[in-house]
Amino acid sequence: MNDIEQEKTDLHGQIKEGIAQVKRMQATQIRQLSDTMKMMDTFIDILESRQHSKRDLIGVLLLADMKKVFDHYGESDKLQTQLILEALTGGICVADDAPWGDYRGKPITAHALGRQLRKYGIKSRQVRSDGRNTRHYFRSDFEDVWSRY
Repeated sequence: MNDIEQEKTDLHGQIKEGIAQVKRMQATQIRQLSDTMKMMDTFIDILESRQHSKRDLIGVLLLADMKKVFDHYGESDKLQTQLILEALTGGICVADDAPWGDYRGKPITAHALGRQLRKYGIKSRQVRSDGRNTRHYFRSDFEDVWSRY
């Protein structure tokens, strides 16, 4: 077998192994990877256009991290604001260097979270549970925004 044929055989083997590895990945991991890549593409587009301010980057980063928070807690259709804040500031499912634990000198608050998300038409809603009202964010309110950013 000559060198070219050997390289083809090796490459074919590597491709088959790569395909086998992808097939072994869980569907959730593939979806999360796809979502992360979409967000990275968005970041690259923003940086290349240089038409967006740091605040716009923060907003898109928040959208990406909100996707991670919802995915972390499964297929829940809503999450309590307090739980979201704990996930964002505690590094439960976001990067350790995410700005939410030190957002303008202190952990991000429910008010600051709401202010950032309102830019994208997303608002928390009151939910009555166990005799008290709490504020929640609904996955369905994010779906369109996630698809655009």
